Amino acid sequence: EIDNFDLSMSWQASDQTFLQFSLFHKYLTNPITKVLGQRASDGFFISYNNAESGTVQGLEIETDHRFNENWNIGGNLSYIVSNLVPGPSTIPAPILADSFEGQPNWILNLNLGYTLPDYGFTANLIYNYTGDYLAAVTGTQAVPSVVRDPAHSLDLIVRKSFTTSFGDGNVAFKVSNLLDDATSFTYEKRD
Repeated sequence: EIDNFDLSMSWQASDQTFLQFSLFHKYLTNPITKVLGQRASDGFFISYNNAESGTVQGLEIETDHRFNENWNIGGNLSYIVSNLVPGPSTIPAPILADSFEGQPNWILNLNLGYTLPDYGFTANLIYNYTGDYLAAVTGTQAVPSVVRDPAHSLDLIVRKSFTTSFGDGNVAFKVSNLLDDATSFTYEKRD
């Protein structure tokens, strides 16, 4: 069960500029959490367990500005806090975490776009930053949870749309991870 509350305020500063602020709060009852457990006989296993409850809340700021009919820039920044109440169940493994697996605190997206509307051509250079987050929650004190380290990516997407006697279509070309940022994981520090 999820109770969801959203509040947003948007402002169209001009025909070219848009700005929006959003607050959100989600309360989850019995959310499912992926758990990494350990058995003496055959090592680690991945399973799922219900937590008692959890919340996800935060703030998002979004903007877009069109310089002319060809160029635009936009982006959004989110700050998110998640809290997890593990609950009493230890079958198949206990949940030893106080935040949601896969939920970063910070997400930033920026987009620089170029469009030729008469030719059906668009090109977008997209930057993404994702803060660190729990990647695997362990169900044993012997092994700490796994954290995905912050990641930066820069992608280029070029698209050309066309019309033929058979219908409409498009061709897209994408180059991902132009920054060559490696995905890395570390063990969570425990007190």
